[in-house]
Amino acid sequence: MSSNNKRLWRNIGRRLWKPYLMENKKYKPYDDFVLCDVRCLPFRNQVLDYIVSFEVLEHFDKQEGYAYLKQLKSLSNNVIVSTPCGFYPQGQIGKNTLEAHKAAWQINDFKNTGYFAVKTGLGGELEDAFRKFHLLSIFQKMTATLLKRNWTGVILLAQIKE
Repeated sequence: MSSNNKRLWRNIGRRLWKPYLMENKKYKPYDDFVLCDVRCLPFRNQVLDYIVSFEVLEHFDKQEGYAYLKQLKSLSNNVIVSTPCGFYPQGQIGKNTLEAHKAAWQINDFKNTGYFAVKTGLGGELEDAFRKFHLLSIFQKMTATLLKRNWTGVILLAQIKE
């Protein structure tokens, strides 16, 4: 924060399916939204301070997932990724076929990616991780959204190796 208490950063959300973007705008979890495919994010290399990719990776097959992880590293040196640990079966939700899970991820899948991964639950450990990287407000908004959908589970939390 600056001396006049104005925030010097913006929290940008991304959605691929327009109905989700319109629904999320009602809750205002982000300062702004971008309608785009994460496989082709509209940002220059190293322009973002932090990236939090929450529950996206499992929607790609492994090859696409590895390409996605590489792309995130090109956009920021501070990337946190979460995904279910193992396969969490999910098909399309309503008319949104993009919600289908395509791959299972384990800690070993992050070897040789430039990330390290830990297994954690949704709760105190995850909150501590977000607190460590000064992202607690993002965590609180995300968990509020998730809890509306009654989601719980064990996840993998991956971060770029230092």
